[in-house]
Amino acid sequence: MQIGVAYGAFVDTPLATLAASQHGVVASRQLATLGFSPSSIRRMCERGWLFRIHHAVYAVGHPRLTLHGRWMAAVLACGAEAVVSHHQAAALHGLRRAPWSPIHVTAPCARDHPGVRCHVARGMRGRPRVIVDGIPVTSIERVFLDMATVLGRQPLRSLLEAAQRNGSFEFDRVLDAIERSNGHRGIGPLRAGLALLGDSAPATRSGIEILFLELIRAAGLPEPSVNVIAVGDVVDFHWPQFNLIVEVDSWRYHRLRRPFEEDKRRGNRMELAHVMVLRYTDQRLREEPEQVVAELRAAMSRPWAGAAIGW
Repeated sequence: MQIGVAYGAFVDTPLATLAASQHGVVASRQLATLGFSPSSIRRMCERGWLFRIHHAVYAVGHPRLTLHGRWMAAVLACGAEAVVSHHQAAALHGLRRAPWSPIHVTAPCARDHPGVRCHVARGMRGRPRVIVDGIPVTSIERVFLDMATVLGRQPLRSLLEAAQRNGSFEFDRVLDAIERSNGHRGIGPLRAGLALLGDSAPATRSGIEILFLELIRAAGLPEPSVNVIAVGDVVDFHWPQFNLIVEVDSWRYHRLRRPFEEDKRRGNRMELAHVMVLRYTDQRLREEPEQVVAELRAAMSRPWAGAAIGW
């Protein structure tokens, strides 16, 4: 195939269309289908039109990939049947943030690539694949099973509750996936996680509230009421048995959501009702989780924490 004299020669070509649909990356097997020979692929690499990301996987035009581009490159590197799985799959389904590395991929056979952890699932050949934002990914039910092998009980509960909140959790489909996944190591932990779910997820309104809920669950602290009215105001977290309220916000969100003067009036009402109010920023929750937990334990064990307060 004739190679253009500049990368601009690929504009409005099948190669450009393919790369655009795959977050800027292509596999050598796909290039072969488009008519590019091994020697032409090599010349494009030499001229800076293709950049090697993994063995037989290239970025088109430039190597600066987005996070989704990196995930797509990992999928292509692990074979035609591969799918993003585990942490990255949970992120694609909108359930949690994914770590930068490693990238988890599930495929019919193992492939070894830097920064990629390839899980083997031999029974996946020929099965329909879920596509999210152009990336092949495990079904959300399979995400639950896979994450049950790497998360503790309470983080898994939070993951399931996130699916409840965004409407992607269907109990019957999860049970069906369990029945069809004989031998999967996540079956037992997933059943235990399902047993912790209520009829609906806590009505958290922001990511920082979810982060705080995960933190107290991991520490084994009592479950609070979430976004309820206490002392005449809607509060983030409330433990009536300890006369304790916790408010969580990033600095920017706090300034927008609770104007300065109203915050002072609100604090005075809490003080007069003998309710302790602890406030945490997202920075403290992420950088000082042990100290936050220690403060909560101290607040719950103070002598008058269990005193009955009427409101």
